Amino acid sequence: MGKLLSTDIFDTVLTRSLGDPHDLFDLVGDRLVVAGLLPDGLVFRRSRIEAERRRREGMPNGEVTLAEIYERLAPAFGWDESASQRAQKIELQAEGEVLCPVPGAAERLAAHRREGGRIAFVSDTYLPESFIREALDRFGLWQAEDRLLVSCGVRKSKASHTIWSEFEGDRPERHVGNSWEHDVGSAQRAGLEAEWFPQGNLTRYECSLSDARGLGSFGSRLAAASRLARLEHAGDAAFARSITGVVAPTLILFVGWVLESAAAKGCRRIHFLSRDGHFLFLLAQRLQARSRFEGSLHYLHGGRKVWYLARSRAVDDFLLNFLLDAPDGLTLRMVASRSGLTETLLREACDTPPDQPLSEDQRETLRSALGQGKLREALLEICQKQRQDLVAYLRQEGFGGGEPLALVDVGWTGKSLRCFQEILADVSFDDPLSVFYFGRLPSATQHDDQSVDAFLFDENLGPRYRPGLLKALDYTRIIENFCVSDQEPLDGFESKANGRVVPVFRGQRNQAAIDWGLTAMRNLVFRVAELLPEKLEASDHLAAAKGVDDLLVDFFQHPEHDEAEVWASFPIETDATGSFQRPWARAFGMSDLIHILRHGYLRQDSTHWAEASDCLTPPSLRRALAAATRLRMAAARKLRRQSVS
Repeated sequence: MGKLLSTDIFDTVLTRSLGDPHDLFDLVGDRLVVAGLLPDGLVFRRSRIEAERRRREGMPNGEVTLAEIYERLAPAFGWDESASQRAQKIELQAEGEVLCPVPGAAERLAAHRREGGRIAFVSDTYLPESFIREALDRFGLWQAEDRLLVSCGVRKSKASHTIWSEFEGDRPERHVGNSWEHDVGSAQRAGLEAEWFPQGNLTRYECSLSDARGLGSFGSRLAAASRLARLEHAGDAAFARSITGVVAPTLILFVGWVLESAAAKGCRRIHFLSRDGHFLFLLAQRLQARSRFEGSLHYLHGGRKVWYLARSRAVDDFLLNFLLDAPDGLTLRMVASRSGLTETLLREACDTPPDQPLSEDQRETLRSALGQGKLREALLEICQKQRQDLVAYLRQEGFGGGEPLALVDVGWTGKSLRCFQEILADVSFDDPLSVFYFGRLPSATQHDDQSVDAFLFDENLGPRYRPGLLKALDYTRIIENFCVSDQEPLDGFESKANGRVVPVFRGQRNQAAIDWGLTAMRNLVFRVAELLPEKLEASDHLAAAKGVDDLLVDFFQHPEHDEAEVWASFPIETDATGSFQRPWARAFGMSDLIHILRHGYLRQDSTHWAEASDCLTPPSLRRALAAATRLRMAAARKLRRQSVS
């Protein structure tokens, strides 16, 4: 006889499309109401859990059957034997519907069988043996020569370490399971070799979703979809864990809120703004059928460069600030990229290498030159051309027809939106407009703008849900990275001979993000969306925002080492036109220690992810950096005291 492999069932070879198994009872409660067996399904979950707990008391090894649980439950609801049987049948039907195979389980079992091995399925469960066998067979996991042991049938369990006595004379060589205590510990105590399969357990992100009671059953479904997509992924585990557990739920909850909000406001069209909106647009296409929104979805080419230039009829401070602001260093090449002016023309006003950072004096010289003479005329000519082409493009895309529509963008200060609104007003486009942002930073001119709604936070109106655990700029960087586009930056528009207005792109596709794994990231997010129920429950806005905030805080403030390694190399865009990039994080080194000792602070810019860098830095160097910082702070305090005295 071949070697016998014992395997756990739930979360090892079978799992549920629910994060918490107890969430099944909410579904059962609703169906019992429809069947006329309950007046209110909300009471069923607690009663069902309590009936099982009480029925286990005093039973051999605490093992009970489903029928025995319902014997205890029936008096609470006034059920006779017939009603109790109907209720059990409803629970078993619901259980069967949410069961699915663990990705890869069939392949693992088949590999063992190809070597001549045999399979014994072992589970601590109240479900009937016949039900479990049928489920295994339905998913192609069962063969006639297999063996099945369920705790309620033999009144022995893994938890009590007694079920292994059922294998006398034909003991398994090895047991595989997801529980360290009930599978690994119990098997080893019985003298068996044990293999832990933790992949079937919920990750900390999936637990956060499943435990988010404000999301209702959708949080549980989202956690389960995240787990299934993660288990299907054959690549890097940390990559899949963070994408399916953080990126996918964040964007799905945001897009779901957009679709429901647009439907509630009567919008007929939703335009997702490039380039951050491209991924959101693709995701919305996959979620729309699950929502109440019945209008059309569109991707609108645009961006700061086009809108800022098109809005400008004069070289004012607004335009100059866009062209010349760069906290981390401005170069002539950046100015050329933003303005459309040639580097040659710009060097006539400021003769410096195109990639050399400009000094403050050089910035002022360039600022003055842009506002007069040849540079001013060339710049205004570019602005006029951008405005004409943009208006023609917007008219082609359906603007100006008076139909209620929505714009979707990641958000922040809303400068781009103000430019866009000014352009629409300038050409008398009066479409009723709703705007949906992920978040909005302070902006005095938008304080009373009721057309703008933000998902996570709006610092103009007070927090939607904002515990303050992350800085606002941290949220903006995270979401911009999650929504990064693979498209080329937009340079403008042009009219074709057939009358169509088409976008003109500048440079290359975002190859750095593609090389990092952007396509795989998107596919994982899409897969999570595909695994969701056919209809999305309309989650409470604040509950959805809190669920997202919990994920982002956990991910950003407490990255695991392998997650920090995955995301450190992510190419973040550091320029308004998307032309310049740098890694999101890096391990600190000796040069950083020297910089602290010399200058008293750690060298990093506003786009840097410090927590990931800490995670990647060797502990000894982290301690040295902290000690150097304390030393410099103490020295600074001493100098201040001396200056006062």
